[in-house]
Amino acid sequence: MDSLIFKDLLINFTSDFTPLWNDRGSGAQLSVSYWRPIPTEHFHGFHILGDFASGDYNSVVRHRIVAIVSDANGPDGTALRAPMDYERVWTDTGTGAEAQGAIWKPIAPEGYVALGMLCSLGHDKPLLSTMRCVRADLVIASYIGDMIWNDRGSGGVSDFSAWSVEP
Repeated sequence: MDSLIFKDLLINFTSDFTPLWNDRGSGAQLSVSYWRPIPTEHFHGFHILGDFASGDYNSVVRHRIVAIVSDANGPDGTALRAPMDYERVWTDTGTGAEAQGAIWKPIAPEGYVALGMLCSLGHDKPLLSTMRCVRADLVIASYIGDMIWNDRGSGGVSDFSAWSVEP
């Protein structure tokens, strides 16, 4: 598939994912699993915008599709930047989940926007190279859609909910 071009941003799509973390054993009233999109070898130079949350434990591989992006001007272009850092916004501490996990909010450089969050298996901060932020003039306003998951009933020390985003 040829990439879509918007100014100097190349957009394509992947349905390949790797599983990261799920809340099995947490006691939360709702279920969630987090998946990392994988740009295949056909998409060398493409990056993810964040991880994918699913409201169940079923595999999303080949069942969901997400955007991946690249700069039309190559690595020296200005359409994309790595985050400056990440802020941990939630951890499974106290939930009793079978595996440890955390949710991270990217801190975008000035003039750029983070379009998603990352999940980590364990509590270690993700690498800055894991995702990209998009230059602000290349994004459109979006709205909060349906709730995917919240940790209600999990016994976690902090509260968190994940929501879809609608353009």
